[in-house]
Amino acid sequence: LTGLQAVSEIGKDVTGDSLRIMMNEILVSLLGFEGLKKVDGAITVAENPALQSFSGLENVMHVVGKNDAGESLVIKANAELRNLTALSGVSNELQGALSVIANNKLDSLKGLENIKAILGKNIYGNAVEIIHNDKLVDLKGIEGLNAHLKGALVIEHNKALQRLDGAQVSTIDGANQDGTALSIVDNAALSD
Repeated sequence: LTGLQAVSEIGKDVTGDSLRIMMNEILVSLLGFEGLKKVDGAITVAENPALQSFSGLENVMHVVGKNDAGESLVIKANAELRNLTALSGVSNELQGALSVIANNKLDSLKGLENIKAILGKNIYGNAVEIIHNDKLVDLKGIEGLNAHLKGALVIEHNKALQRLDGAQVSTIDGANQDGTALSIVDNAALSD
């Protein structure tokens, strides 16, 4: 991604997306985006099988909008992704949903702790989706969401999830398309 260091802000396209990093077979990090501070729409990082970290996005402070699917931040199917710490600069309220799905080696949500609130929901009615992250042991990292959610909270199929530590949500305002406001399903190691 060399050559993108001077990009400090990205607008959004007609679907509301600002940054889509998808299906890059050998991409290991996001180095090259060190100058990026603000995106006007959604960020989607998905299906990058070699991506290990979000290094390069440390200076992003504002994810302002959402896309047509109602999402502000989507982290999905990055098989080698181990951490989200480079996102710790994001410190605003997200207008759309936060989705962390099918990142097999992700063991922590640390890096998301400065996101203040989720003010919207995706097309399924979910404000936060934490699904199929096989190594995730707790929810520490989303404790900044201490306000209420405008859609459902979905925590499903996380094999190693032992505790809900970090889920400091006080009010869930609204249900998803299944009529559920809080879904905690098939987290095999959940005991506390």
